[in-house]
Amino acid sequence: MTVNLKDTIQVIQNHLTASAIFADVQIGEPMSAPDTGDKAWAAILLGPRRILETTLATSIEERSVIIRIYINVKREPQQDIEFEMDEIASDTLSRLGGDFELGGDIRQIWVVGMTGAPAYQTVGVNMYRLMDIMVPMIVDDSVTWSA
Repeated sequence: MTVNLKDTIQVIQNHLTASAIFADVQIGEPMSAPDTGDKAWAAILLGPRRILETTLATSIEERSVIIRIYINVKREPQQDIEFEMDEIASDTLSRLGGDFELGGDIRQIWVVGMTGAPAYQTVGVNMYRLMDIMVPMIVDDSVTWSA
């Protein structure tokens, strides 16, 4: 069986767009920053994967996506960027953690494995404060063994 995350990633994109927190939510790493004014924006990226368990015929796998949240560091007051990033990350974790069924081939989100890591990144000519939210998901029968 081939695991298809396309439907799941689109459901996540719809969740984030419906939150009205983000000016833009795109799939994939941005090559240039969207014009979002003072609003945060997000990108959804593929994350790590690993086999958790195997049976005689198939495997159970952890597949992850990364939700990367961006806030322009030149916003004022700058200290509010940290507070807003924390609020956005908490809201995002809450929204996705409450939806155990993301569609596609996903059994469930592995809620206790969700993490957030802050960083900085330059996109185009602008520097952004980031929060990478790792969303691990459990997939049954991800690989079928064959001889």
